[in-house]
Amino acid sequence: MNILSSPRRISMALGVLRFAKMFLGVIVLYLAVKYFGTTYERDSWVLSIALYSMVLLAVFSPINDIFRTRFIHLKSQQGEEFAIESVNSLLSAYWCLFAVIAVVMFLAKGFIVQWIAPGFSDEEQHFLSIMLLWLFPYFMCQQVTNTQIAILNTYESYFYPEIISLTASVINIVAIVLLSDYCGIYSMVIATLVNNVIMVTVLSLLLKQRVPGIRLYGWGGLEKSKMFLLFSLPVYLATFSNQAYQMIEKAICTNYGTGAVSLFDYARQVMNLPWVVFSSIVPIVLTPILSKCFIEKDEARFSKELRQFTRMLLFVSVVVSVVMVVNPAQISLIFFSEVNVEFVAVMRWMGVAINFTILSLIVSQALIAENRIVKYVIGIVAGNLLSIGLCLFVSKYYPLSSLALFLMVGQLLSSIFLMIFLQVESKAAYLKDLFKMALMLCLIVSALGAMQIFVLDQIFLNGGVFMQFANLAISMVLTLTLILLALFLFNMEEKGIVLGLASKFIKREK
Repeated sequence: MNILSSPRRISMALGVLRFAKMFLGVIVLYLAVKYFGTTYERDSWVLSIALYSMVLLAVFSPINDIFRTRFIHLKSQQGEEFAIESVNSLLSAYWCLFAVIAVVMFLAKGFIVQWIAPGFSDEEQHFLSIMLLWLFPYFMCQQVTNTQIAILNTYESYFYPEIISLTASVINIVAIVLLSDYCGIYSMVIATLVNNVIMVTVLSLLLKQRVPGIRLYGWGGLEKSKMFLLFSLPVYLATFSNQAYQMIEKAICTNYGTGAVSLFDYARQVMNLPWVVFSSIVPIVLTPILSKCFIEKDEARFSKELRQFTRMLLFVSVVVSVVMVVNPAQISLIFFSEVNVEFVAVMRWMGVAINFTILSLIVSQALIAENRIVKYVIGIVAGNLLSIGLCLFVSKYYPLSSLALFLMVGQLLSSIFLMIFLQVESKAAYLKDLFKMALMLCLIVSALGAMQIFVLDQIFLNGGVFMQFANLAISMVLTLTLILLALFLFNMEEKGIVLGLASKFIKREK
């Protein structure tokens, strides 16, 4: 089935699977808090994963972002055999890069540890260096898995990789529960490695059936890898600036004392839950649609699809944002069995930032579809540089929560730049949609904030974990209800969908 034939169905189905994985991610996060808390061991785990994520995204993410489109173009223009040979060459380049990075990590681990954890003691830095070495296989497996999934996507296999990933995530959770009492933080290392090995093995078997010509572990030379590498070069600056900012952010967290890295990371993980869903769906579904519209010079459809996807994703973003801004105390009670004031402040700023992050993702993909890569890079880098500057030169005067504020300010600047650069028909209508969404968010936060303070806190705040989950559930239901009301109040297009579903339900009941 062509991805363009039913993009809404594909995006919705992928969304369901991704949200299921997101739910499992919440369970892993809860288990991490329960078993490991805010110890320096957990801080070392966070810093190690963050470093490898930075390398993955800085080195490989630009290639991953353009892989699907580039592979399809090569297959249509120069034939499937040539496209597969180019992929084999790219995989060979990956293994060479893995070897180089492994040598650098081993020889320079002392310097790297000093850089990413300047506030750690000698004992804590030694533990961090051991954690970095243990997690290197995770780094390799992650990129191999990303490439396997991208190849399968180009052959219109979207759901098997997600189902396999869900299964591996369940095994990950089981491993943490069974091993944490015996292995401590190393249970997360073992669980992560088991998860990745399962993914790589099963996806390899699936690839062997669908694309026999792919040689994942063979040598395909390096010459044809340039078909992907050169095409992705402009995106590297934006990706690297983003990952550099996140590592600087975590390094500065170490100056706030033991546990600060984990505390900040827990809040960031909550914010990243919808991001994990959207950052995978948008390149797979939205970008090919917009690219096709741009190539065919169908500006009207380009504008329509962009507006529809923007509203659809921001509706979900609003729900997450409201919970993070209105209910951080409940989330703190679930995680820490107390209301951590710093955690609450961090959550609230990140709850605002998530909206700008999602908007930047959508508009970035629109600029990529318009082949305006330089403008996209300028917008992303500008926001990251502002956040980096604030973290380096201003954060020392303010508490930990200021880092979340600086994240929000940087994302806001990126959104503004990207919106200025975007050339789309009916741009005024697009900006009007964004204004309505912003107004909707402000009204819902105000209404639910007042209800939380004067009603729900009086009932639930002093209760146990179950009571806090009940509070969150009520907030989400009320948020969805208010969003539905706002559709009619602001006369938004989605009200027609709601009326259509209601009409079908009424007819079925009759």
